[in-house]
Amino acid sequence: MELRDGELVNRYDNPLLSEYYSEIVECLPEYLELRNIVATLIKERHLPNETVLDVGSGRGDSARPILEAIKDISIDLLDVSPELLGEADKFLGQYKGRYQIFLEDALVYLNRCLPYRTIYSEFTVHNFYQEDKEKLFEAIYNKLTLEGNFILLDKIQHNDPDVVQELSDAQNERYRERLEPHVAEAIIAHERDDMGEEVRMKEGKTIEKLRKIGFREVTIIQRIKRDVVIRATK
Repeated sequence: MELRDGELVNRYDNPLLSEYYSEIVECLPEYLELRNIVATLIKERHLPNETVLDVGSGRGDSARPILEAIKDISIDLLDVSPELLGEADKFLGQYKGRYQIFLEDALVYLNRCLPYRTIYSEFTVHNFYQEDKEKLFEAIYNKLTLEGNFILLDKIQHNDPDVVQELSDAQNERYRERLEPHVAEAIIAHERDDMGEEVRMKEGKTIEKLRKIGFREVTIIQRIKRDVVIRATK
């Protein structure tokens, strides 16, 4: 997809990774537990018949636990991948009528949409460069209502670099054991890029960025291995 002015640079724009998305997710069994935690957090502060925004929704893996847990919620699915969004109706077929699909750059959409009480994003923000991460956080903050919540689930590195390396090595070994060699090579290369200073998400720095933008309360809800759930309240 050719970028226009004001759009984010998504490093996950790799057709091979999109094609084998399901197989890659199966190598990350902790995702389901973490996604259920996000669903619980949204349910705690949910209003009847509320619509929430899923930034980087893909085919709907992040939306499904929420639609299952909260019977009167609707979700706006936002993603730039036509391949993944093209699978949403099949993947979320039983929830037809409770979600809308928006094939659009996140920053462009957030600059034009109406405010939400709840915006969440799962395993998406780490794919952007540092400057774009800040732009996205600012846009999310600006499109939350007062006391609205941003829930972030992502690959956010532990403060101890030795722990970071140990967890990374273990995950890469899991890819090698379970994926076809060419797919394992591609996702491991992506994971290696995630460790670069221009993109890596560090726990302390991420919390600092959110607070600097204006979120009055930023809380780490849960960490499992490499991944963290954060709730930030406007």
